[in-house]
Amino acid sequence: MNKFKSLVAKELKSGVKSKKSSLDKMSNGDVATKAKAFYNKKYYTKAIEYYSHLILKNYKPANAHFMIGQMKFRRKNYADAISFYKKSAALYSKASYMPELMLNTAISMYKTGDKKNAKAFFNAVVSKYPKSPQAKTAQKYIK
Repeated sequence: MNKFKSLVAKELKSGVKSKKSSLDKMSNGDVATKAKAFYNKKYYTKAIEYYSHLILKNYKPANAHFMIGQMKFRRKNYADAISFYKKSAALYSKASYMPELMLNTAISMYKTGDKKNAKAFFNAVVSKYPKSPQAKTAQKYIK
């Protein structure tokens, strides 16, 4: 126990250094490429690690939040998915993936029992993106 205390005291005196990541040695573009490759292979744990690194580096954070949201959604972790989708939309509301983000947010709300807000999101998908495939899916939920 005393050895542990002295180690902690030593650490505090020297100042806690931020944990270095092996990803720090890679360019952000390379990290993004590998993150996408892991996502495509459905290696979600690895992909989340890489996208989280990109968020920390503030490299295309809206996309990184969206991608983590997608993986949370696919894993049926709907509450977390909503959180990541919300952050992505706040960072870049004109993203090309916005119809999918809104639809998946609505489905996540529906699955977590927030039917009132889900209905509003389904209606928003239909009104904002009427010709999109997501609007057709949203219509099915509205009925």
